[in-house]
Amino acid sequence: MTFLLVDVGATSFKWTYADGESVEKTRRRPTPRLCSPETLCDMIAIRARTRNCTGIAIGFPGEIRRGVVVDAANITRLNGPSSDRDHGAHSAWRNFELESAIGVMTSTPTVVVNDAHATALGCEISKGRVLVVALGTGCGVGI
Repeated sequence: MTFLLVDVGATSFKWTYADGESVEKTRRRPTPRLCSPETLCDMIAIRARTRNCTGIAIGFPGEIRRGVVVDAANITRLNGPSSDRDHGAHSAWRNFELESAIGVMTSTPTVVVNDAHATALGCEISKGRVLVVALGTGCGVGI
C-alpha cells in the first residue's frame, strides 16, 4: 500500500509517499499563481498515478466541508495574502467538490481537510485535546 500525502499551500505544493511503515522525503514545488481546481487536480493525479497509490490525503489552505471547498482563502489572491482576490479564481473554487474530483480522476479513496486540521490530526496525544495554530501564507486553527 502506498499513500500520497499532499499539503497544498498558497505559495508551495508539498507531497510525499508513505507505505504505513515509512515516509519518504517531502518534495515541493511552487503552487501556480491563481491555481485553478483543474490544475491542482492534475498535479495531484499525476503524483498518485506515479506510484499507483491506494489512498490520498490532502490538506487544503481554506475552508473545507466534507471534501468541498467553501472558501479557497489565499490561493485565490492576486499577489499574496494581503492582496485582492481574483474573482474568477474565487468563483471557480467556491463549492468545488475537490475530494470527489480527485477520487474520480484517480479511482483512489481520497480525503481532503483543512491544512490546519490535518496538522492537528497528525499530532499524537494520549489525553486531552490539542490546539494547532498553523502559520504559513495565512493563519489556520485546528483542534
